[in-house]
Amino acid sequence: MEKSSTGKPKVGFISFTEPPRALSFTDELNKYIYIKHNEFKDFLSGQGIEVIDAAYLTDRPKNPKDILGFYASEDIQKAVDVFNSNHIEAVIVGCWHWTDPMFIVELARSLNKPILLYGEENPAWAAPCLIAAGGASLWDNSPNRFAQVHERIYGNRDSVLKWVRGVTVLEKLKRGRLLLWGGSYALRMEFLQDDYPYLKSFLLGDVLIEDQYVLIKYAEQVSGERIDKFIGWLKQGGAKLNFDNLKFTPEVLRKQAALYLGAKDRIKELGDDIIGVSVKCFNEMSDVYGVVPCFLPAFIPFDYDSEGSKKQIPAVCEGDTKGLIS
Repeated sequence: MEKSSTGKPKVGFISFTEPPRALSFTDELNKYIYIKHNEFKDFLSGQGIEVIDAAYLTDRPKNPKDILGFYASEDIQKAVDVFNSNHIEAVIVGCWHWTDPMFIVELARSLNKPILLYGEENPAWAAPCLIAAGGASLWDNSPNRFAQVHERIYGNRDSVLKWVRGVTVLEKLKRGRLLLWGGSYALRMEFLQDDYPYLKSFLLGDVLIEDQYVLIKYAEQVSGERIDKFIGWLKQGGAKLNFDNLKFTPEVLRKQAALYLGAKDRIKELGDDIIGVSVKCFNEMSDVYGVVPCFLPAFIPFDYDSEGSKKQIPAVCEGDTKGLIS
């Protein structure tokens, strides 16, 4: 399946149940898990979270539809395949009653994604036992970093939402690329420099550095009609153009508009995984080219311009990677 373009947090959701044994309450247990699983999934969906539900997307022909809990290693691997093919950013484990804790370890080992163990209070069932035992097994086995720092939440749904939003944003950063026109370190501002290989080891997908000439080249290909439309849109919105015939002239305005529109074209060409851009103004753009490209950080972060709706992308200047990530 294709990656979601909605920008919503995307989580995998799986509930476990006890492996089949001679238990008198099996039907009652399945019914309880069925209710709690769907109720919690509806809650997540209602909060703007895209839920990839293993119970309904995994082929388990031997199980009746009302048995949503997983209890076999081979089925867990099928769920992992579903999660991976849908590019989930985190996984929530529904801990409504007891299961063998190693099933949770198998899931964490195969997925290598942020993992949350969630349950709710009901004295009739053993949710706290599974959360404690499953979490202990994740710590003892430590198959990856996510197992070591897994989260456990018992009944507090607001905390679940905070966790989901935090870890999924981090996962998006890990897949995304920053685009820096001109790189970094302007005017000897030391704090602008960063260790890009280190950032890519835990936080970013990649950092692309292009010379400002690439931006100028794309600006030169922007038609006069697009530039006129953009300037007209500014005036229509109430912008006052105070030309001084020295630093801010009609020619400078057109070059600024062209740089912005050219930047849009280049970002679109590079693909949807560009999550932030920067342009280095000093000294090359300002002193040599004669224009400061401030229209980029002024307009790229917004979702609408003279050409209609567009993707929102954070933008800064001078290669300020710390500010851009923030």
